[in-house]
Amino acid sequence: MLIRLLKKGDEVSIDLGRLAIRPKSKKVVPQEWLSEHSDAIIKDILSGLGIDSYQYYDYGADFYGTKKSGGVTLHFRSVVKRTHAYAIYNADLSRSRNTVAGKKGGRLPAGQFRINNQRWGFHKFWERSGLKFPARLSSFHDYMGNLKGILFIADGSDSGSERLDKKTLRPLSVTAEEIERAFLADNSLTGFSQKADNFRTSLPDKELAPGHGKQGSQTRSNTCSSRHGKAVNRSRGVVHHLPTPETLALEEEHEKWLEGYFGKT
Repeated sequence: MLIRLLKKGDEVSIDLGRLAIRPKSKKVVPQEWLSEHSDAIIKDILSGLGIDSYQYYDYGADFYGTKKSGGVTLHFRSVVKRTHAYAIYNADLSRSRNTVAGKKGGRLPAGQFRINNQRWGFHKFWERSGLKFPARLSSFHDYMGNLKGILFIADGSDSGSERLDKKTLRPLSVTAEEIERAFLADNSLTGFSQKADNFRTSLPDKELAPGHGKQGSQTRSNTCSSRHGKAVNRSRGVVHHLPTPETLALEEEHEKWLEGYFGKT
């Protein structure tokens, strides 16, 4: 499907961790269609670029370590490999004042936590995520669901450790030009070399650029090739996917189906 969109001239990118499709026809992509197909398109993009990313699914607040320091743990699952990962940020789990529910210094209800100022790591992580801040730093627990659906990466996430670098955890961004170069380039080595060089310089925020080379990566999975033949460029380890006779008919039908949403280009 990704290839069909690109060949039609539609722009596909990942902006601040979210899939974006801008049809050549200028029509708005129906939310129902996007919801149904976005996961498959994202997996094709990540697999084709040889990287992985993480999606948030839950959190926990507790005391950790020998000093029993308060913290909040964010739980993630990788999109391609489906492995678990987590990041821990400092958090205050005690009440800041006396209330009818409890005394100052007492433990907050399960799942609740406070961030005391903007210098705390969790506050910086939320800012990198591009999300709107809660009205109070004590109410982040009510907004944690907003992290779902964002694709995250972190430096060193390919080291094999489940613990992500909390200081570099940020939304993934891949431009439409990078995706076009990766999937529509010819079979020459030059095209793929340019893709690799340019891709590595664009993923992190500018302030994080020095460490961007350590982002999570993996070899190509079967996500892009389950319905296609393969031609391997062994000198680069790149797999080019060639349509089989069976898929040509299916893609022709799919092309007509897409026209119902995007129109002919």
